[in-house]
Amino acid sequence: EPAMTDLNMIHIKKNGRYKNRFDEILNSCRNTIADGNPESFKKMAKLFSEGQNAETGGNIGWIKLKEMKEEFQAVIESSPAGKTASVDLGSEGVFFFLINEKKDAEIVPFKKVNSKIVKYLKQLEFQKNYSKYLTKLKGSSVIRRY
Repeated sequence: EPAMTDLNMIHIKKNGRYKNRFDEILNSCRNTIADGNPESFKKMAKLFSEGQNAETGGNIGWIKLKEMKEEFQAVIESSPAGKTASVDLGSEGVFFFLINEKKDAEIVPFKKVNSKIVKYLKQLEFQKNYSKYLTKLKGSSVIRRY
């Protein structure tokens, strides 16, 4: 199992809807969420975030660290659960994260993942056979274009 974290995020775009008040909004968010209070963070996300999950308080949920931008990975990995972190991506804007919980990467016993592996291999075999079947049908079919 890969390392995962449960996150909330606030994205304030440099040239977004607050471009004329960017520094003011940024400082307001930074000061309000500094203590890591989840309710304060969610409130600020609903008010100011320009991210996709603004309505839900910036809730992203559980995400694999490897699926995130490299700039985010380093900051989130080094921040403890219950704390906030921020990343400034210049023209993209500033991202604030609330790290709710973290799960370290772990090696899963074979017995636990055996059924998933079998299911995955059966799906691959089905796709392979289906592709062969379609190729065979196309080869014996007459296709006319009008």
